[in-house]
Amino acid sequence: MSGLNPTVFDFMDEIVDEARGGEPVKGDSAFITFGEAFFDQFFGALGHNIRGLNADAKRRAVEFVGSMPDTNQKTEVRLILVSFEEFCDLARQSQGNYDGYVVDFDEAIALLSRILFASQAWVHKLPTDASQSALSAAIADAASKIEPIR
Repeated sequence: MSGLNPTVFDFMDEIVDEARGGEPVKGDSAFITFGEAFFDQFFGALGHNIRGLNADAKRRAVEFVGSMPDTNQKTEVRLILVSFEEFCDLARQSQGNYDGYVVDFDEAIALLSRILFASQAWVHKLPTDASQSALSAAIADAASKIEPIR
């Protein structure tokens, strides 16, 4: 059991619609909502609670992953950790763009693609069961939805 609910990937249609709309990523976008839910579930499944999307949350996640025992999944977990750090930065920048930087959906979709790739690699290292198969299918479906806009 992965701890990730395949329904977390149900945001893809809405993310694609927002990306095609041409507006920048905003704090209440489906992309931000997806990322918050995904990383909360992913790290929760590993035994770590995410508290916020700030420098402290990134530091604590790095420390947690660094303290994990070596497993056949650690490389994939590290890839997802890097995506979490990028997501935190992007989410902060989308919350009003105080520094004048506008997060466009090209950047968000590129990050989403890396999240999906790393997630699929991680899922393939999990024990095979019905929940692993359903999660793998949901990730593949999500990737197919964003591929045309990459």
